[in-house]
Amino acid sequence: MRKFTPTLAFPRENEVTETPILKMNKTQAGIHALLFVFGFSAFLPQGLSAATLLLVLILWLISREQRQLHIQRLPSKTIMFLLVAFAIWPFIVAAYSGWFTDTTTRLFHMVRVALMLQMGLMATPSERLIAFKGLIWGGIFTSCVVITHHFYPLPEWGIWHHLLTVKGSQSSRAMIMLALASGICIAMWLKATHRFTMQTLMWLAGAALFALVVGSFSFSRNAQIVLLAMPLILIMHHHQSWRGVLSAVAVCIALTKLALSIFPFVSARFFQAASELQTVINSGNCESSVGVRFAMYEMAWQQVLAHPWMGTGIGSFVDYW
Repeated sequence: MRKFTPTLAFPRENEVTETPILKMNKTQAGIHALLFVFGFSAFLPQGLSAATLLLVLILWLISREQRQLHIQRLPSKTIMFLLVAFAIWPFIVAAYSGWFTDTTTRLFHMVRVALMLQMGLMATPSERLIAFKGLIWGGIFTSCVVITHHFYPLPEWGIWHHLLTVKGSQSSRAMIMLALASGICIAMWLKATHRFTMQTLMWLAGAALFALVVGSFSFSRNAQIVLLAMPLILIMHHHQSWRGVLSAVAVCIALTKLALSIFPFVSARFFQAASELQTVINSGNCESSVGVRFAMYEMAWQQVLAHPWMGTGIGSFVDYW
């Protein structure tokens, strides 16, 4: 396998181990506070992350110093073209195909994602670091809430209601982010495996804590799949060789068997999924969690074949479904 050197969006080791004391003005301090909340809000109710990102953008624009600093960090023309095309193309499709029930929401999210990617590329190392810290502390907060609720039921407050009960996509999103946070901790630990320090031990402990919470309490199969896939991806990236690929596959198989044995809930969920899929294939009965998804994928694939170039329209899935 040809050696390659992709760049991950994790802070460099010296960015984590060294936190220089910088003289910050009120605008910089406000931006850092908002970016910490942005990272933390990955585990909070939807809408907060978009609001904090918008406030950061406003501060970048109204402050002359911040505006000049981040304009200097604009990505290359190729990346800018891709981001602009990513944001504009849905509007072209919407103009061509017409307006549907979910069109407004889908257009908003496409622009939001493009903006978030561009702002991430324009952020300074200290800004990326503070958002990274917010994500990790958000994972710790989520783990503490879930574990505490298991032993001592907590009140149904809005800030953590989606962590305590299965509440649609919000509950799945929080657990998927916690599984990703576990993988991030593993990545930081792999960066420092050449030396043993208290910080490397903390990264390993954080990865284990987040993984145990997802494995023990998550109802989301997507989160469980992400949790099992992260070591595979990270070990392949760390070694970047065929030996690394084989090692990653072996580790992934071993972790999967271990998870199925020590987390009965995980094994029950996957066996249930296999049973529901078998029912769909044998009888065509889609009245189950996996069955509904199977029917959605089948309908989506049929529409892709029928409309391969422009699609059925932005936000049209709900109407067709």
